[in-house]
Amino acid sequence: MDISGLAMISALASSQAAVEPFSPIDWSVEIAADAVISTEPASDAGMTPLGDVTLDIAGERIDSAGRRYGLAATVRAQADSERRGLARQVTPCAVQTEACSSLPGLAQAGLLTGLHRADLFDDGDSRAALESAYAYIKLAYFDVRVGRGEGAARLEADPLPGAFRLMRADGPRVDPGGLSIADTANTLSTNSAKLTVQSRRLAGLRASLSYTPEADDCGLDVCRPGPDRAGLAIGEVDDVIEAGLSFDHRFRTSGQRWTLALSASQGRASGEFAANHEDPWAVGARAIWSKGPVSLGAAWLSSNDGVDDGRYTSWAGSAAYETGPWLSALELSWARSDLVEAQGWTAQIGSSRVFDTGFVAGAGVRHSELDVDPGPANAGFAAASGRLTAGTLVFAEAGLRF
Repeated sequence: MDISGLAMISALASSQAAVEPFSPIDWSVEIAADAVISTEPASDAGMTPLGDVTLDIAGERIDSAGRRYGLAATVRAQADSERRGLARQVTPCAVQTEACSSLPGLAQAGLLTGLHRADLFDDGDSRAALESAYAYIKLAYFDVRVGRGEGAARLEADPLPGAFRLMRADGPRVDPGGLSIADTANTLSTNSAKLTVQSRRLAGLRASLSYTPEADDCGLDVCRPGPDRAGLAIGEVDDVIEAGLSFDHRFRTSGQRWTLALSASQGRASGEFAANHEDPWAVGARAIWSKGPVSLGAAWLSSNDGVDDGRYTSWAGSAAYETGPWLSALELSWARSDLVEAQGWTAQIGSSRVFDTGFVAGAGVRHSELDVDPGPANAGFAAASGRLTAGTLVFAEAGLRF
């Protein structure tokens, strides 16, 4: 065959490749597995290890116009202490109130936090959940997601600096002491199915908007207890609209990086017990500054928790220093729930090290206090001013990344 024939065959093959509608699917799999052991008993069994395993799977392909199409899912398994994120019993009441079910009657639960005084989730059993499963398309100026997963508020909010994946002062994945009620994440839409639109980042700015028809998911870190839970008079939440705005930019002249985020969410109380609630809303803000090995962060969240006079407010701050493979952090958090008449704070300090093999290990010290107002002094409570529960624990956390 002469050279001209070879050239024609080569040109034909090139033209056929050029009109292929899609590229091959590009698959990615990531696994993070961590465990914590502490001096605080996680259950009656004593120093039971708590842990979390997260599996992320994604597949993406590109069409001839440069549009990206993909599927993504996250599956998690977890062992934690008597809670689902914030959704748990805080403490029994001394007298019957709207928020209390220690005497006959139904208890209210926050539509954002899930905090309540009913006997629910009080076990340390392992559990698993499909945290996200969605399809997406990435266009020139914005992305569109359809399916389960985070709403616009959480998409634009980076986590505060910290040395650990599980043990955090703000919204910990596991809580051995069971005293933390602080979480600055705006999670009103839960991980329920939703439609989300996210813009491209331009001049450091990016915006997201999401709509969730029914925010009824009870997952691992974010749970809205359903109305079928015995002992709870909790409404359902529909038609949640969330908006998030973030700024992320590193200034070359100074070497400083600023990450800022604002969020707002609004839902509609519905269901059998809707009359017990107000339409829930939540607003939040956070800021993170970093330069070289130093990072500082602060976050705030406020919500009516879907209850009249049930305001929930939380604050958090952290400082981190990185040197070589070591990362050390000091974290503080504070929160108050008017619904369950409780406020608490947590302080944590620790360090972790990343090894070349993907192994991560570290240790720290954590102190938490939870002050609950039980009402008049009766039913075993010695004082009407409140009951203070405090605990200090030493913990070790280790895990793998691959």
